[in-house]
Amino acid sequence: MLETDVVLMKQAISAKDYTHSMVGRLLKELQCMGNANFNFFLCVSIPRDCNRLAHELAALRCVCVEGAEPYVNSFLDHINVIVADEQ
Repeated sequence: MLETDVVLMKQAISAKDYTHSMVGRLLKELQCMGNANFNFFLCVSIPRDCNRLAHELAALRCVCVEGAEPYVNSFLDHINVIVADEQ
């Protein structure tokens, strides 16, 4: 299952209407990879607030230096805080 908070992306991946668009080949490749590698492939849209952890981690990754050990530990601390806030 592929989750996205972009409804248009979900529609594009699930439909064949975008085959002639600029990203049509990428969408087709994503569909083919999903169908070839999994017994069942589904793209669903979820509200952005349900995907807060992914957005927070992506934002953190933008300011981190690759391979720096202190950042790995701060990721784990940050994940714990976000998960605890959502409960």
